[in-house]
Amino acid sequence: MNVISYFNPIENDKFSKESSGFIPIWKQTWSQQGWNPIVLNETWSERNYLYSQLSFNEPNANFYKENPAGSFEYNRCCYMRLLAYCEYIKENGPTLYCDYDVINYGLSPGILNTIDSNSILCEQRSVVYLDELGAKDMERVLIDCENTSELEWCHRNDMRLMEYKTTIFKPLIDQENQYIYCCSSHTDRDRICPLVHYNGGCYLRGAPKHLSRVEVVQHHGRLQQAVRNANISPT
Repeated sequence: MNVISYFNPIENDKFSKESSGFIPIWKQTWSQQGWNPIVLNETWSERNYLYSQLSFNEPNANFYKENPAGSFEYNRCCYMRLLAYCEYIKENGPTLYCDYDVINYGLSPGILNTIDSNSILCEQRSVVYLDELGAKDMERVLIDCENTSELEWCHRNDMRLMEYKTTIFKPLIDQENQYIYCCSSHTDRDRICPLVHYNGGCYLRGAPKHLSRVEVVQHHGRLQQAVRNANISPT
């Protein structure tokens, strides 16, 4: 069963260079759980009909005006990722997409037999089981953002845009509004959830600041496995 992610390096970008180290770790952990991990790049974005119809290459486009964080190249890459995911799903059918910094410690492909399409498995929509209806919903929102005159409508970045303006996606959460299958690293559930998201906020939650995020994964992941295998409390 395929799982897709997206990475297209940004030249001379420190964050992009650091993030490239996630790719082999991401592939390894997902393949160990029975998945076939595939990393898309901008060639998939270019195959999407919206690539040439909307203003993703214009720094003053609506997609970027309300986003104060990150470079234009980085923010553009975020939208290219959405185009790539949508195009892949339209060509290949329902597929789980996953950010490259979500590490798999125990989620098998069988999960797709128990959840509905367009289910959100992780905060910030970092893991989603996407089908063609979901892809079309995402594309509709991108078209609407391009054409709106109300800039605040775009909600500052691609993530918020999808969160507030799509209509058919459903989060898989428990009674405490926590995601069942995924959590952020350095939280009280990161030793029991099968998926752990090592996003930039890991430093705010206690990750050692002298480590890169890849090094945080390598250290923290080994600790997780040791705790689970030995069934002991970490020291």
